[in-house]
Amino acid sequence: MFAEPNPSVVKALLHRAGLIPTPAVRLPLLAAGEAVVERAVRALGEAGADDGRVRACRVTSAPTS
Repeated sequence: MFAEPNPSVVKALLHRAGLIPTPAVRLPLLAAGEAVVERAVRALGEAGADDGRVRACRVTSAPTS
């Protein structure tokens, strides 16, 4: 998921899951490469996500250190 140094892979995964309307990012960020997105989908699937899809969750508070 962090193979590319920007949030574009995460946005692509959220878009595939139907949680955001578009995977687009603004400059200077670049769109995630399809191979990287496919690798992230496979990794999520191997980690137990349903068909490599991201599940929606709500964060209610930030963890404290």
